[in-house]
Amino acid sequence: MLAAKSKLMDATVPRNELTAIMHMAELAFIVKRAIGDRVESIIYATDSTIALSWCQNTSLKLRTYIYNRVETIRRLIQWTTDTDEIPLYHISGERNMEDLLTKPHPTTFECVGAGSEWQSGPRWMKLPTAELPVTA
Repeated sequence: MLAAKSKLMDATVPRNELTAIMHMAELAFIVKRAIGDRVESIIYATDSTIALSWCQNTSLKLRTYIYNRVETIRRLIQWTTDTDEIPLYHISGERNMEDLLTKPHPTTFECVGAGSEWQSGPRWMKLPTAELPVTA
């Protein structure tokens, strides 16, 4: 479903990235509501520095389109984490697994099949939060 939604985005790249963050926040909210306490923690990561700055800087004057999405993102993350802190971080594009869906890659069944990084997540995702390759 998220891959299908990404095909509908036809705004500028930063706006599309912001919408992707909103979809990520919506999905995390739905999963957290569905399985509750089995989710220990959620960390949100994006490779878009522009969209990240929009979400983290509350003193910026934003256009209505951007402001509404930022407010939705912040609200969903707060509802999911039950805190005012927004755990939204930057991750380098090379580590972004979602790019398999949106950018050309030599993809085989083994790349996305059972036991693959796509299914299990890369090793770095299993590290303690303080050791993750993300920056604020």
